[in-house]
Amino acid sequence: MVTSSATGNKGLRVTPLPRLALSRLALITEHTHTHTHTQTATFFKLHHRISRTTSHNKTNMVSTKYSLLAAIFGSSVLAADCYPSNKPDGLTLAQYRQVANQVCNSGPSASVVFDYGSWPSYTKKVIEANYSGNAKLHCKEAFDNIISQCVSGNNKNGGSWTWNYNGVNEKYYIQGYQSS
Repeated sequence: MVTSSATGNKGLRVTPLPRLALSRLALITEHTHTHTHTQTATFFKLHHRISRTTSHNKTNMVSTKYSLLAAIFGSSVLAADCYPSNKPDGLTLAQYRQVANQVCNSGPSASVVFDYGSWPSYTKKVIEANYSGNAKLHCKEAFDNIISQCVSGNNKNGGSWTWNYNGVNEKYYIQGYQSS
């Protein structure tokens, strides 16, 4: 816990946390990619404020502390970049997932044609997906992000998702369109 010093000129004085809290904090920080002193100082300042407040509901205070821990030290979900076109009518989320699974389970790319209608108004709807990079570590998560954020969430025809960290480069895209 961090408290202000009595003089105010000496900065902050650190009061040790109980062992259980330290072990939980260590466990959480082991699973993060980035950890800065600013985040730690911010957490301890906020932890002190939360601890000092008088609360009639101790459960809320505890859950607030753990929510704060998760927000500061938890892993983040990377946002997909959505394409501007709307999703073609007739293509389903299951069809998008089918094409994404083909990329994740086998090759670097997949293209599936879904036929609709009959002559003279025959149209075909296509979903294409692709992976490029030096490691396919986040395939399912990447396509899940694109499909949930772009196709399902914003009714767009697809999007892309990129990961560049510590020498690992991955780029995934999926897109549905209509052609005649």
